[in-house]
Order: sequence, then structure tokens, then C-alpha cells
Amino acid sequence: MNEKITKDEIKNLVNYSLKKLVKNDYYLLQIDASERSITHKLAHYLQEKIEKDDRFKNISVDTEYNREEKHVKKLHGISTVNNCEECENSRIYQK
Repeated sequence: MNEKITKDEIKNLVNYSLKKLVKNDYYLLQIDASERSITHKLAHYLQEKIEKDDRFKNISVDTEYNREEKHVKKLHGISTVNNCEECENSRIYQK
């Protein structure tokens, strides 16, 4: 079975995950948690949902994939720094 995934189905998956994030983890938004904390939870809900659909069996969710095989993706004229304020001040949030 090689069933195509529609744009509407993708939108539904993302909307489902966003709703679950707001329902279960709104406190992350209230405490101004880091983008990484929030996207991690969003990715968790998205992965949880797609694992139930065989059409997504070869797909995994990654919130910050910056590589193409072994090569780090680069934008011309823009350099990246390995240490950032967000990383240095990382915290673990618990309910």
C-alpha cells in the first residue's frame, strides 16, 4: 500500500500536536521556557501521533536537524556559534 499523505493530513497532525501541547504543557509558555523545551514537547506529540499510521513508518521527528548526512548545513555569509546563552542557562522544567 503506497498511499499518499495529503497536505490537509499534515495540517491535522500539526494541529493535533499543538492542541495537545497547549493542553498538557501550557506552563512552558507561562514561564517563558526556551524554544528547545517547547519544540521538544511538540515533537513528542507529533511523533506519538505518526507512529500510529503505517504511512509514516520511515519518518521520525527531529526539532533541530541541521545536517545533510555528515555535513552541517550552512547559510552563505552567516556563521553559527556552538555556545549560546540559551544553552549556557539551560534548565529542566517539571510540572
